[in-house]
Amino acid sequence: MKVIVNYKQGIMKNIFVSFVLSSLLVLSIQAQHAYIPMLKSGNQWNVKVTGNFPLNYRTFIYKTDIDTIIGGETCKKIVHTDDSSANAMFQFACYMFEDTNSQCIYLLDNQFNQKLYFDFKAQTGDTLILFTPIFLSLNQGDTFYVSQVDEEQISGITRNRISLKYKLDNNNLIDGAKWYEGLGTKQGIKEGAQHSIVGTSSTLLCFKNGGNLLYSSAPLCFYTNLGIEESAKIRFNVYPNPAITQVQFSFFNLKTNASLQIYNMMGALIETITISKETGEIILNVEHYKAGIYFARFENGDGSAETCKFLVSR
Repeated sequence: MKVIVNYKQGIMKNIFVSFVLSSLLVLSIQAQHAYIPMLKSGNQWNVKVTGNFPLNYRTFIYKTDIDTIIGGETCKKIVHTDDSSANAMFQFACYMFEDTNSQCIYLLDNQFNQKLYFDFKAQTGDTLILFTPIFLSLNQGDTFYVSQVDEEQISGITRNRISLKYKLDNNNLIDGAKWYEGLGTKQGIKEGAQHSIVGTSSTLLCFKNGGNLLYSSAPLCFYTNLGIEESAKIRFNVYPNPAITQVQFSFFNLKTNASLQIYNMMGALIETITISKETGEIILNVEHYKAGIYFARFENGDGSAETCKFLVSR
C-alpha cells in the first residue's frame, strides 16, 4: 500500500510541477508579448517619399511632440520637417491618441473626433473602418480586412504584425498595409490605412527613440534627390562645368579616403571611384558619357556626404 500511495503522490507531484511550469511558461509568453506603445516620447520616424520622377525624393522626419489634453484624453502632437539640420523647424502634422488598454491608436480630425487608425488587438477575419489623413476632413473611412496576425522580431523585440486587405469598388481585395506593434508601418507613421497614393510611394528609412536606432531599411536616415545625407560639410571644386572630355574634382578637407559616385539623370549608378586623402583630387574621363546632366555624390570616411551636378556637352 505504501508503494501505491507513494506512486499516487508521485503522480500528483508531477502534475503539480507540470501545472506550475505551464503557468510560468504562459506568464513568460504574456510578458514577452506585453503591449508596446507606439506614441512614446522621443520616437522619431524618418520617411522617404518618392514621386513619379526617379530623382524626386524627399525625406520627412516625424516625431512625437508635447502631450496635449483634448476631450479629457492625453493626446500626442505629431510634428514633421524635411530639414535634417540640428536647428530644423518642425511643423504640426496631426494629433494622435493611444489607448493602451484597447491597444488602439486614433487620429483626431478637425473637430477633434477620434478616428481609428491602428488596432493592435485585431484578429484574423476582422473588418475595420480606418481613416487616412487625406480623408479626415471629409469624415470618410475605408473598409479593410485583417488577413493575417502573426509576429516579427525588430531590434530583438517580438512585435505583433497585422496584415490588411483593402476592398476595391469591384469587390476585389488587394494587399493593404502591414502594422507593426510599437512601430506603425514600414511606410511610416502616417501610412497606417493608406493602400495607395497615386504618383508617390513611402519608405520608412529609420525609426529611433531618444536617438537610439531601433529599425532601419537603408544605410542612411536622410536622403535628398540622390540619396545624399544633407549634413555634409565637404569642401570641393568641380572644373570645368560644363565638361567635354574631363572633369576635375578637388577636395580641401578630406580626413580619410573618400568615395565618389556618379549617377545619371535617371538615378542609375554609372561608376564609383575612391579618392585618396593624400592627393585630394580626381580627374574623371567623361568622353564616353552621353551629353546631359550628371550627379556626383561624395562620401567621406566619417559618414559626411555632399552632392553636386555637372553637365557633359558635345
